[in-house]
Amino acid sequence: MACKRKCVKDPGLLLMCALIFALMTPEHAWAARFFMERPKLGLGISYEFWSETITGPDIRTDNTSQELRPVLDIRTRGWVYHPAFMQYKLGFQPALSWHDESYNQTTGSDLNPFLPAYFADFTFLPVKPYTLHLYGKRYDDIVTSAFAAQTETTTESYGGDLYLKYRVLPTTFSYSRTRIDQTGFFDSVEDRDDFRITTRHHKGRSDTQAYTIYSDSDRVSNSIPTRVKTSNSEIRNFFDFTGKRQVMLNSFLTYRWSQQNGLDTSGLRWLEQLNWRHRKNFWSNYRLGYNQQSSGDFDRRTLFANAGLEHLLYENLTTRLNGGAELSDFTGGGEDVYDANLDFRYRRPIPWGWFNLHAGWTNTATFRSGGGQVPVQVVDEPHVLSTGVVTFLDHNNVATDSIVVTNVAGSVVYVENVDYTITRVDYSVQISRTIVGDITDGQTVLVSYRYLSDSDFNDNIFGQTYGIDFMLWSSLRLYYSYSRASQQILSGTVLTANRVNDSRHRAEVRYDLGWTDTQLTFDDTSRESGASTRAWRAKQTFVVRPFRRMYCRLSGYYGQTAFDDRDDTQQLYGMRTDLTLALTRWSRLRMEAYRDTITGAGQDTVNTVFTASVDLSYRIWRGTIFYQYTDVDNQFVEQRRTTHNLFVEIIRLRW
Repeated sequence: MACKRKCVKDPGLLLMCALIFALMTPEHAWAARFFMERPKLGLGISYEFWSETITGPDIRTDNTSQELRPVLDIRTRGWVYHPAFMQYKLGFQPALSWHDESYNQTTGSDLNPFLPAYFADFTFLPVKPYTLHLYGKRYDDIVTSAFAAQTETTTESYGGDLYLKYRVLPTTFSYSRTRIDQTGFFDSVEDRDDFRITTRHHKGRSDTQAYTIYSDSDRVSNSIPTRVKTSNSEIRNFFDFTGKRQVMLNSFLTYRWSQQNGLDTSGLRWLEQLNWRHRKNFWSNYRLGYNQQSSGDFDRRTLFANAGLEHLLYENLTTRLNGGAELSDFTGGGEDVYDANLDFRYRRPIPWGWFNLHAGWTNTATFRSGGGQVPVQVVDEPHVLSTGVVTFLDHNNVATDSIVVTNVAGSVVYVENVDYTITRVDYSVQISRTIVGDITDGQTVLVSYRYLSDSDFNDNIFGQTYGIDFMLWSSLRLYYSYSRASQQILSGTVLTANRVNDSRHRAEVRYDLGWTDTQLTFDDTSRESGASTRAWRAKQTFVVRPFRRMYCRLSGYYGQTAFDDRDDTQQLYGMRTDLTLALTRWSRLRMEAYRDTITGAGQDTVNTVFTASVDLSYRIWRGTIFYQYTDVDNQFVEQRRTTHNLFVEIIRLRW
C-alpha cells in the first residue's frame, strides 16, 4: 500500500512500476484486449570535463567542471482493445549525475541520486478520419560548464493533436504546454502555451492553405518578469486559370502580431501576384499589394503595384522590363516611390566554356512629405554575418539602442557584445558576429531598428550595373561587375548623411581543378555618405585523398579591408584543415583545426580552435570520444580565454 501511494504522487515512478511489471509478466497474460511489447532495455554512461582560463589586466580565473552520468533507457509500446482503437508508447530514462566543479576559487561536488525522465504517447483511432494524439514528457538535466556554476533544469511538456483527415478540408488542431524550471547559477521559470491550426483545401485548379499559430510565454528570470505573446496567421491560394500553368494567380494574406512587456508590434500583408506565359519565350507578371506595420507609437501603411515583361531571344538574350509605384504613409510623414528597371542578360556557350554579359538600368523617383527628420522603423532586414567580412546596415542615422537581432525564424534574440557587436562608422553602422557567440559563421540574421529619415527633399536616383562572367575549361572563372548610383535633387535640400553618389567594383578570379582551388576576390565600394571600403582576399585550398577511406582538406587565406574615411586597415589571415579517416568498418576519426588572425580597425584578435572526435559503432554498442580546444586572444583589450572540453560516451542499444 505504501508503494502504491508513492507511485500516485510521482507519475514517473508509476510508469517505472508498470514497465517492471510488464517485464515480469508473460505477454499472453494481458488477454486479447490489451497488448504490451516486452520492454526494450538500453544502458549508457558518459563523462564530460570542461575547463576555462581567463586572463586580463585585472582578472585571472581558472574554472573547471566534470560530470559522470550513467543512464538507463526502458521503452515499450502496444495497444488497447484493438490497434485501430488506441496505440501507445511508454518510456522511462532515469540517470544519475555526479558533478564536481571549481568556480571562482570555490570547490564543490554534488551527487544527485536520481534524474527522472519519462514520456508517454497515445494515439486514438489512427486509421479513422479523425485521430487524436496525446503526449506528455518530463526530463531533468544538469548543465555544467566552466563559464558558470551548474544549472539544474526541469522540463515538463504535454499536449495533443486532433487530426480531421477529411478529403475536402483536412484540418489539424494542436496544443502544447511547456514549463521550464532552472535553478543554480541563475533562477528562471518559464510557462509557455502554443496553439496551432492548419488546414488545406484543394479542388481542381485551386489550392488553398491556411494556418494560425499563437504563443503565450511567461518567464521570470532572476526576479525579472517577461511576458511575450506572438500570433502568426496566413492564408495562401494558388489558382491555375488554364490548367496548363500558363496563367497562375498567387494570393497571400499574412498577419503577424507580438506583445513583449506591453509593447505591441503588428504587421499585415496582402499580395496578389499574376504570372502569365503568353508564348514559349514571352512572359509577363503583375503584383498588387498592401502592407501595414505598427510598433509602439510608430505606424506605416504602404500600397504598392508593379508590372513586368520578360522575353527570351534565340535562347541567349533575356530582356526584363519592370515598372511600379509604392505609396507609403507613416507616423510623421509619407513617401511615394516610382521606379522603372530595364535589364539585359546574354549567355552563350563557346568551344571551351561559356560567358555571360549583363547590363541593367534603374531609375527611382522619391517624393517625401512631413517636416525635418522623422524616425522610421525597419523590421527584419536580412544580413549575412561572416568572420572578416564588413557588413553595414542598409540605412544611415540609425539609433543603435533600437537594434534588435534575431535568427531567421525570429525565435532567438541575440545579445549585443556577446553574440554580435555594433560599431558606428561616420553615418553608417557596422554589425559583426563575435567568435564565441551563438551566431555561426555565414549565418543569416534579421535586424530591426529605427533610423532618422530626412523628409525635406525629393530626389531621383539613377542606377546602372554592368557585368561579365567567363567560365573556361570548366575550371577557370573570370568575373567582373561595376555598379553606380547617382542622385539628382528635385526639390529641397538633402543632408550629408542622405546623399547618394555611390559606386562599386567587384572582381573574382577562380581556378578550381577539384583537388586544388585558388580564389582571388576584390571589392572597391565608394560612398559619399557612409563608409567607403577597399577589400581583397586570396584563398588557396587543397583536397587530398591518398586512399578511399581518407579525406583531407587544407586551406589558407589572406585579406585586407581598407576604410578610406578613417584611414585604417583591417587584416585577416589564417589556415584551416579538415581530416576524415575511416579507421575500421566500425570506427571513424574526424579532426578539424583553424587559426584566424584579425588586426586593425579596432581589433587585434587571434582565434585558435582544434577539434577531434572518434565515432564507434559495433553491433549493439555505440561510442563517442570528443575533444575541443579553443583559444581566443584579444590583444586589443589584453584579454585571453582558453577552454578545454572532453566528452566520452558509451551506449548499449535497446534489445
